[in-house]
Amino acid sequence: FKANGCRMSDHGPDNIYFPSELKEMSRPQVLVKMTQLLERARNATGGAGLTDDEVRFFKAVIQQDLCRLNAKMGWTQQLHVG
Repeated sequence: FKANGCRMSDHGPDNIYFPSELKEMSRPQVLVKMTQLLERARNATGGAGLTDDEVRFFKAVIQQDLCRLNAKMGWTQQLHVG
């Protein structure tokens, strides 16, 4: 993608999330929680899955990581929220 001249990342999140617990967590703590959430989601059966708060946490971490990666590459990031 970058090798072909791309310098912009385009995302369409349903909302921008930033759970209060996230700003209190260290990066290692975030990674542990994300691993736990992924494991629970993979093993969910019978309609059991992640709570709405856990989904928002997961989305917030993904959004932040994408922002960091785009900034590191010097890319513009465009968001179409909603």
